[in-house]
Amino acid sequence: MPDLIAQGAQSNDRWRRSIPSRQNVVLGRTAAWAVPWDRQISRQHAELHWKHGRLQVRRLPDTRNPIFLLGKPSDHFFVKPGEQFVIGGTSFLVADEKVHVNADSPQPVTEQSFSPQFLQGLRFRNADQRIDVLSRL
Repeated sequence: MPDLIAQGAQSNDRWRRSIPSRQNVVLGRTAAWAVPWDRQISRQHAELHWKHGRLQVRRLPDTRNPIFLLGKPSDHFFVKPGEQFVIGGTSFLVADEKVHVNADSPQPVTEQSFSPQFLQGLRFRNADQRIDVLSRL
């Protein structure tokens, strides 16, 4: 089942919820799926419904602020997994990612850590070398 991920301006302003398949959900500051950190979102802003592999989003009539899809205001639209919409300062991403964990995976053989002082002492001249070093961490 896909999830909806809400992400506000602050790193702790977020949640992830499973989208029910046969039920409408109301999104808003005080709705069933509350987004209390964003004052630009109405108490009940949008109705969500999973339909034919896509999330149907409908802006409720009493809202003041628009819902943006691809940078344009829209009152009714569908989003597929991997797509997002924005209300106020919060983005909403439809995610359908499955995480597969295998208990038989080998454990790392070695671990290496560096002190902040050591890392601050390193200097780089070229950005490609920076990426190369980071990829080896």
